[in-house]
Parts: sequence; C-alpha cells; structure tokens
Amino acid sequence: MNAAREHGDRSSFGVLWIGTLDYGTGPLQASDRNIPAQRLATFPNSVTAISYGGENMRTALQSRIDAGNPGFQLKMYWSRPSSNGNGHRDGLQYSQGIISLRVECTD
Repeated sequence: MNAAREHGDRSSFGVLWIGTLDYGTGPLQASDRNIPAQRLATFPNSVTAISYGGENMRTALQSRIDAGNPGFQLKMYWSRPSSNGNGHRDGLQYSQGIISLRVECTD
C-alpha cells in the first residue's frame, strides 16, 4: 500500500507497527484502538509505501486458519502516538482502494 497523502511532521510518532489482533465482530468503536496487537513488523516513520510478507505474517494467518477463525484482522499504529504540539495535522492517509492482502496457498 502507498500513502495517498502525507501530513506534517511524523518524527514524534516513533516507528510504524503492523500487528494482528481480534477486534471481534461488528463495527469498530473508538475504544477498540486500545486492544493490544501482536507485532508482526515495524517500519521507520519515514516509510510511506508498505509491502510486507514475512514469516510472522504467514504464521499468524495459519494460526487463525488452524483455530477455525473466520477472519484475520490487522492493526497499523505508531509506537508513540503523540502530538508534536504545533497544532498542525501530522500522519499518513491511505485510501481503502489501494490496500490489499494477497494470500497464496501451496501444497
């Protein structure tokens, strides 16, 4: 996925994490952002184009399949999600249409 837009200065955010978790079913609520995720990968906050297919992702996906779970949920988040206090918007904006998860099965 590639960021559609970059906003401001992200240096205070730390690194960008991708993790897996179980939000459950139904629409997301604001409180869901506090559900901890199992870290799969980290990226420097300067990275805007993200592509990841590491062993951690494969293992997490296979664990969900083996457990009979119907879904696989991912969370992207900053390691230090705090403001730099300058009153301007900071962060990355991704469009849903450019985010994809490709799974290849082999025997």
